[in-house]
Parts: sequence; structure tokens; C-alpha cells
Amino acid sequence: MGYLTSQILSKKSQLTQKFIHGFCDKECGMNETKIAQTLDCEGFSVVRVDQQHTNQPIWVDELRNANMAGDAIVTQTPCLLLCIKTADCIPILIYDENSNMVAAIHAGWKGLCYGIIENTVAMMIGRKANPVNMVAAIGPCIQKESFEVDQNVVNQFQGYEDYFYPQKEQQEKNQKGMVKFLGDLPQIAKMKMHALGIHNIDILNVDTYQDERFFSFRKATHQGFEEKGRQMSCIGLNQISGNSFV
Repeated sequence: MGYLTSQILSKKSQLTQKFIHGFCDKECGMNETKIAQTLDCEGFSVVRVDQQHTNQPIWVDELRNANMAGDAIVTQTPCLLLCIKTADCIPILIYDENSNMVAAIHAGWKGLCYGIIENTVAMMIGRKANPVNMVAAIGPCIQKESFEVDQNVVNQFQGYEDYFYPQKEQQEKNQKGMVKFLGDLPQIAKMKMHALGIHNIDILNVDTYQDERFFSFRKATHQGFEEKGRQMSCIGLNQISGNSFV
């Protein structure tokens, strides 16, 4: 098929006809032409940013290129396809019906820790969106069973330490301060959105490390591959013409 969709976003999209979205897999990857054909949005202009694991969202109201540095994109402009690339990091897509606004967020563990979700939602609120009206989806990303980290990473997530689980076979090492943890980043992202007032959230629960349909940076690194692919997650507003959408 080339992509997955969120049940909650699909339901809202079918109801309003105001936006399209998709979480692409290896089949589409980062091929913009194929993505446009697959998502049936060939009249859209692709908008990307220079992702650097920051907490910086970018507002766009016209076609921009990938030279903008940031890790989230927000717009109210129709026919702009907001695209973020991932290969284990969390792709988050958000739609607010009342303000007719969409956002695409790239949340690596650093961005997640340092506020990319909070800053993106704050930008949306500043443009008259309301978290109560937002629907969000957390797409394919590395899941708890595959995301092993050390104590240093856990320490970065103050208030979210309970979402890191010591590996059972390493209890002896735990006494020596050498324990490794499995981190549940999707749940942390969900809890952060809940704290901001967003409660209509869909988690696809697809593990990019385990699922062969998707690229995984961590898996490719573990297997010694130099080439590490990426896939896009996309959302865009349809053009309104009179009482219809095109």
C-alpha cells in the first residue's frame, strides 16, 4: 500500500473532507512524486524542514524549501503537504478543526525531552487553535521493547522516569549502576499531549525496529549498514472552493 493511516484522523478527515494524511513506509520512502500519487494529492506542494532534533516548530504560509531549521511544521494554508522524515523517531500529526490547522512533528528523544510537542502546540494556540478540538496521531516509531537506553537518557526525562523500565536480566548490574532501560517514548508523547489538553490521540503501535515495512536507523546501525533510509509522514489541508473541496 505504501502508507498507513490513523483511525482517529481518518474518521475526522472523512467527516470534514478538509485534510489528508499518511504515514509512509519503505515503498514510498522519501520519494515525493510517489508520495503525492499514493496519497492522491498531486496538486499539493511538499514542505519540509532541516530536521536537527530541536524543539523548534516552523510556521509556513507559502511554499518553503528544506533549508529551514526546525522539527515541526504548522500551517493553515491549503495544498501544502507538510512532511517530516523519520526512521525510529516519533512522527506526530495533528489537526484542529475549528481553526482548520495542521501540524507535523518530528520527535526524537531529544526533541521530545526538550519540548518540541509543547512548542508546536503553543504555536497552534497562538494562531487560535484549541487543544480541546485537536486530534492527533502517533505514527510508526521505535517502541519500548526496542528502545534500550542508559541512565543518562532517563535522567533527561524529569517527571517521566516511570516510562523507563529496567531490563529484568540486568538486575545484578542495576546494583552497580550499569543497568539498561527500555523507554516507552510513544507513551511519553501521549502523556505530554494529555498535559496540554489534547485527549483525542491515536497510537499506531508499529515498531519501526521490528516491522520490516519501515526503515529503522537503530536496526541499520546494529546490522552495520552504512545506508540508513527514511520514510515520510505527511498531512495537508485540502483546497476549499465554494462549498466543495478540491
